[in-house]
Amino acid sequence: MCTAMWWRGDDGSFAVFFNRDESRLRPRSLPVRAAVSPEGVRFLAPRDPAGGGTWLMANERGVVVGVLNHYAAQARCPPGRRSRGELPVRAAGAVDAAGAGAVLEAVRLADFAPFLFVAWDAVSVRAWVWDGAELGAIEALVPPLTTSSYRTAEVLAWRRARFRERVPDPAAPGAREAMAACQLDAAHPDGAFNIRMDRADARTESVCRISVGGGRVVYEHGRRADDTVAPLDRSVCELALSR
Repeated sequence: MCTAMWWRGDDGSFAVFFNRDESRLRPRSLPVRAAVSPEGVRFLAPRDPAGGGTWLMANERGVVVGVLNHYAAQARCPPGRRSRGELPVRAAGAVDAAGAGAVLEAVRLADFAPFLFVAWDAVSVRAWVWDGAELGAIEALVPPLTTSSYRTAEVLAWRRARFRERVPDPAAPGAREAMAACQLDAAHPDGAFNIRMDRADARTESVCRISVGGGRVVYEHGRRADDTVAPLDRSVCELALSR
């Protein structure tokens, strides 16, 4: 129940737009803050107080890493013994997207419930899928990357079609602003279908936007406390790029 979109500029700048959908019973996420990896690399991330990790991390090297639940595979697997939110934090020292993916070779994947792991840098986006049995790369990745535990095929098809309607050309002028608007899109009468998702048991809890370029990383994290369109409260942190 998450959605990731991304935009690229001609100068190596890029932006990631990420909606985190969660159970209404789960504690609210903590604001974005700066931290330092074991390798001494500074990074930014909000925190999940339940699992202790994060769903989206950005470091001073201009690497962004996100993790999404893989619901289709999750339904046939036992619960994970460790939080998937550990994985972006483990990748905080990465120098590029490929290096971020290397953390998946350094952990016991069987301890984690199925997931999609995505990494962006100035020149590429890389993604991997763990289905509970095998780890594989996702090829020819294009936005949006989205997941849902509810009527999965229908919801994913509708969100992709809606994205194409609002962002017909991700490289065109205005695409970046259109993606930001997509994060708050609620056009479908059944809120479960929307990118800004609302269900009786779950909803979009966080709306994150990361901009990398111009010598800095800016991380905006908006949290919803109710079912209003706009995030109720917002935290912003930034780092100077060291690459």
